[in-house]
Amino acid sequence: MSEPLLNQDIVAELGAVMGKAFAVLCDKFALDVDQRQALLKEALDNRQAEQLKQQAHSMKGACANMGASSLASLCEQIQQLAPDQHWEQLEGLLAALSDLSPKVVGALREKAPDQNQDG
Repeated sequence: MSEPLLNQDIVAELGAVMGKAFAVLCDKFALDVDQRQALLKEALDNRQAEQLKQQAHSMKGACANMGASSLASLCEQIQQLAPDQHWEQLEGLLAALSDLSPKVVGALREKAPDQNQDG
């Protein structure tokens, strides 16, 4: 994938503002991503195009706010394809989202200050 996993400017700003709480935010984001992916899969499995579009839009915003630009980009593609019901392409994009999510969450966590450090 040619797009970077993270928008480093957003991640740096979040880290600077939140300090050690950034690690907690990363954990909450990881849970949110898992929940949203489950909702996307459910909408896809049930061929609910409008629900898929809405869930992709919500996840895109959450990812963009965290600096997870690569995930936001995939969500945008899902959002755009859902109304036309391109189910095979959407399945491929959801698979890519599932593969990429742990890498993005891991990259975010690497940017988080160690919560156990003093100072």
